[in-house]
Amino acid sequence: MIASMQKAFSHGESQIVIPESFIALFVPPGKIKASEPYELIAQRHELCEDMAQMLTEQAGQLQWQLGVHESDLLARMHAGISSGEAGVSAAEAIWIVKRMAELAGPVSLKPAGCSQDAFRPLPVGPARAWPGP
Repeated sequence: MIASMQKAFSHGESQIVIPESFIALFVPPGKIKASEPYELIAQRHELCEDMAQMLTEQAGQLQWQLGVHESDLLARMHAGISSGEAGVSAAEAIWIVKRMAELAGPVSLKPAGCSQDAFRPLPVGPARAWPGP
């Protein structure tokens, strides 16, 4: 269902394919259609992807400077992104951190003492519903 939306979203003038994991942020539970128009989802994806790319480089430098574990650094980055000043939703903030982890390579994403499973890597293959923050 979301896969067909992803294919539909990649048609037209835009050649950018929006990942299923990002489209899923805009599909209400129990529904198969995104709640926002393609243009808005594409703009939000571009913002979040750019932020993930930029922050991944910054995170690598910070990790080297501070000597902290990847999961601790990602948790700190998530806290900063989620503060509201970044202009992204809570779901987008989680997506950004997951994308950062994906760009940086395999790491343990669940910080010590974290009872939530919000820092799992992005799903590969068919889209799955993500747990809330």
